[in-house]
Amino acid sequence: MQNKSKLGRKPRPQLTIGIDCGSLTPADEREKTGVATVVSNLLTSLSEIDQRNRYFLYGFGEIPSKIIQEFGNRAKKIILPKFGFEKIWLPLALKLTKPQVFIASSQVIISPEIPTLGFVYDVAFLKFPKLYKNFQKLKINTKKLVYSAKHIITISEASKQDIIEAYHLNDDFVTVAYPGIEKIFTMVGTKYVDTIPYFLYVGALKKTKNVPQIITGFAQFLQNATKPYRLVLVGSDRDLDPEIASTIKKLNLNKKVIIKGYVARHNLPKYYRGAVALVTPALYEGLGLPIIEAMACGTVVIAASNSSMPEIIQKAGILVNAQEATSIANALSEIAQNDSLRNKLSKASTKQSQKFNQVKFTRTVLKSIYRYCVE
Repeated sequence: MQNKSKLGRKPRPQLTIGIDCGSLTPADEREKTGVATVVSNLLTSLSEIDQRNRYFLYGFGEIPSKIIQEFGNRAKKIILPKFGFEKIWLPLALKLTKPQVFIASSQVIISPEIPTLGFVYDVAFLKFPKLYKNFQKLKINTKKLVYSAKHIITISEASKQDIIEAYHLNDDFVTVAYPGIEKIFTMVGTKYVDTIPYFLYVGALKKTKNVPQIITGFAQFLQNATKPYRLVLVGSDRDLDPEIASTIKKLNLNKKVIIKGYVARHNLPKYYRGAVALVTPALYEGLGLPIIEAMACGTVVIAASNSSMPEIIQKAGILVNAQEATSIANALSEIAQNDSLRNKLSKASTKQSQKFNQVKFTRTVLKSIYRYCVE
């Protein structure tokens, strides 16, 4: 029997959708941030669940061939020069290819004439302007995007409230969609093996991530630890915070803090699985993909009690004051000394991670396109 709720409903039209894939195409892997992960996972998911629409994928380097193959003939890659990509070549490409909708995935509006679904991940640059070299660019681009897009997607309720407050928007102009993570992040698999138990940090080694404070808290923790521990830092050093090295030297932790630098994503799960806990008390997070990845691997998370982190972790981890090294040290001690608590939080972490579903994220993006960007 036909569902009466669908009687008279117009079928969704087939669209040509353009997506800014610039975040995927830098030759230097260290430049591929969390934005690249979100966009890559979105494309993979779109290739699986959206059989209706066609896509133009714009980049300034080689878009991973696997993504193109997954779409088959429903996607076309358009590779443009890197110099002037946002200001010259992408606007020109949009005029020539004429997509009906554009997904501004890099927090930049390209062509206000094309109905645009804008992604704004966070507004941390407004809260900590001195920590961003590109503050003025972020400020200008985000403001233009917010006021020119048909609708905004963000990645947490905390980010939504900050965006609404900063730009004086109506609540229904911003939709929250939690991104998912790749299937490789699971409890099952190999572990990174160290002769000494280690705490782990994963993320860019830049100033907003508060890594020197982690190191200081770790040093305080070691003063009362009953056995040796290491702190392993994994992440891009492209915008390296110079205070990381000076803090390690000042606290004489050269042999106890290991800087791994950039690690390919397929190798990350083993670092999560082998860690005592992930420690990530950033000054601000729009979401914090490493938090979700760690939880999916059954790793306990110690994070800051600010921005989106309480929302993402809920009761599956420990929250600390990001400004106080002692707060971090106490959390490290609690996890290191209490096996029962660590096991309890590990189980809670895997359950919490299941709330971040990539298919749900992708369907929300598609729904937003049809609801807000198609007349």
